[in-house]
Amino acid sequence: MRLRAGEELAVSTDAAVEGVHFDFETDAAVAVGRRALAAALSDLAAMGARPLACTLSLAAPPSLALRRLDAAMRGFADEAAKRGAPLVGGNLARARETSLHATVLGAVA
Repeated sequence: MRLRAGEELAVSTDAAVEGVHFDFETDAAVAVGRRALAAALSDLAAMGARPLACTLSLAAPPSLALRRLDAAMRGFADEAAKRGAPLVGGNLARARETSLHATVLGAVA
């Protein structure tokens, strides 16, 4: 990840928490993943930044169906590729409730 001459780094993080921002029982898991990244990317856009990369920290209970987790990750990765912000890292953790935390890195001229 390189900045062009005269650019500065812009960073934003957004959280999507089950029961607050989404519900896996009624929301498509792919859409949950896409929206998690889109929220963070909208902050970069508000700063006038072009996306460079993103990370995802995902916490979920052991009871979360693997197919839902897979679909949410697919949605996140698809959105990242579409927006030119490759997924470059992140974290997985066990938790009582599912949450996705997207961090995006961008460049501002």
